[in-house]
Amino acid sequence: MKGLTKMDLIDRYLKAVAAQLPAEERDDIVAELRDLILSRFEAREEALGRPLTEAEQLEILREVGHPLVVAARYAKGPDALVGPTLYPWWLFAVKAGLMLLAAVSAIGAVVQVVLGEVSVGRAIGHFFHDVFTGGITLIGLATVAGFILERQPRLPSFMDRWRVEDLALFEVTRFERDAWERAASASGKRAEAAARDFPSPAGAAMIAAAWTLIVFLWWTAALDIGGVTPRDLGAVVGGIDYRPIVVSMVEALFWPIFAYLLARMVFHLARVGARPGDPRHVRGVAAGEFVFAAARLAIFAWVWTGSALAPLIRFEGIDGLVIRLEGMARGEFWNIPGILTIIAIAATAEAAGSMVANAARMLVGRR
Repeated sequence: MKGLTKMDLIDRYLKAVAAQLPAEERDDIVAELRDLILSRFEAREEALGRPLTEAEQLEILREVGHPLVVAARYAKGPDALVGPTLYPWWLFAVKAGLMLLAAVSAIGAVVQVVLGEVSVGRAIGHFFHDVFTGGITLIGLATVAGFILERQPRLPSFMDRWRVEDLALFEVTRFERDAWERAASASGKRAEAAARDFPSPAGAAMIAAAWTLIVFLWWTAALDIGGVTPRDLGAVVGGIDYRPIVVSMVEALFWPIFAYLLARMVFHLARVGARPGDPRHVRGVAAGEFVFAAARLAIFAWVWTGSALAPLIRFEGIDGLVIRLEGMARGEFWNIPGILTIIAIAATAEAAGSMVANAARMLVGRR
């Protein structure tokens, strides 16, 4: 820095500011700042009756502000990751997400202990590891979501179009017994009214979005529940090694399910601010659920026909299914392939039934 002239100091300072400014406004802002700085230099020199030293010039530049701070004054739009209006929602989402994550991790730890897979001490270690690593990911995702929302032309409608029936949901992050009891009863009314009103459609959508986020994190291996990721679900049971079957299915379904879960999260969040009684809202939700059910049906069709699991669960016609069910009832086929067959049938039937039910809702416009 020694030996720099006054203009050298100013030019270096202004170049640092200009690097942070939008190109279309850069020249005008730099010219304005140059005039401001030179006027301050001249005023100080006139007051002192002598030229400024380099240290005094630098002090004036510091009074003007660091180049990053000065450039930020000219920025358009929000100047925070999550602004004051959105911050309470961000904080609630983080607290609720961490509580849900802790609950899921605790269940995973208990299941591992019950199954004898790990000791109690190791399960506790898994629990804290899952909450810590998953919590960091959750907070990061919430911050990214807040950053994006903060820079939209308008904030989501659910922030101002809320209903009293939804408010009990926001008490669950208070670590007090009475708050949980009020949230469970939704309004302090009789049990029948509470069961009807809680969760409200908006509350149910928020809860569904949170659960979908947990599943999404687990599916992408950003969160391992009890140290278990999707690829770890296989085991050798009844002389059959399910590990390569699970790995091949996860590899084949990774991106389809990734897209499905991501779309479902967006869908649930979009439902939060909608008017539940509006026929357009009912038809919109039904259309979305119809598409998701069709996606599930396509996945199960692949499981039945093209997956590595297909040879184990497939049966020949109704007669083959009846024989398998009769055998299971007698205890002859009560094994993993038989159980997986029943699960696959139930899941396929659920997807098909959901398509029919939501098609009817789209036609009539009511639930």
